Amino acid sequence: MFTDGESQRKLIAANTLPNNTVQLADVAAGGINGPAAQAAVRGWVTPLAPGWTSAEKSNVLPEMLERIATGKASVRDAAREADRRIDAVINER
Repeated sequence: MFTDGESQRKLIAANTLPNNTVQLADVAAGGINGPAAQAAVRGWVTPLAPGWTSAEKSNVLPEMLERIATGKASVRDAAREADRRIDAVINER
């Protein structure tokens, strides 16, 4: 639910950005979300979860990438471990 194209069109009509870059072109350039849609094509937004700063401060992502780059873990294993660590702090306040 809310991930298919039709649901995204309804969200766009309600002044919400789509959850994919393909449909960003459907957001009216002159509308309230026009500038955000244009920026989203190449931009990045961090999660709005209250504990995201805790995840950032814990260096989970850089450590995951280091483990992959040095061959200490496969992409799959490093990502699973990072996901577990992020889950532990993401919803903290």
